[in-house]
Amino acid sequence: LGQVYAVFFMGLSEISTAALVLLANFDPALGVEGLAEAFPLTKVACAVSFVVTFVCVRNVMWPYAGWHYWKDSLEALANPRDKLAKEHSAILKRTLFVLVSLTFLQFMWLGQIFITGYQEIQNM
Repeated sequence: LGQVYAVFFMGLSEISTAALVLLANFDPALGVEGLAEAFPLTKVACAVSFVVTFVCVRNVMWPYAGWHYWKDSLEALANPRDKLAKEHSAILKRTLFVLVSLTFLQFMWLGQIFITGYQEIQNM
């Protein structure tokens, strides 16, 4: 059950992280000094690619994949013939709790992205 979802939650969802890593290089305090001034359009392109990938992957696809994981997990737990699910029911229930927590974080981070984006636009 989990192997199918691991491809998304531990692989595909990290595409936005790759865009964030590129964007972090332009941070005046933690990135490469002077990079944002030398390549302002590249900074904007990295920011836009991060926001687009974050919203698409973490705020659209993540809840959809999470809903299917919930549905499949609850179905496995409810099936009396699924011995593997019964043996690992505590782990399965914990992953459901963690998934809800991480889904909540995705939307909290989206709020932070909008706040930071607004501040960056004000500073232009």
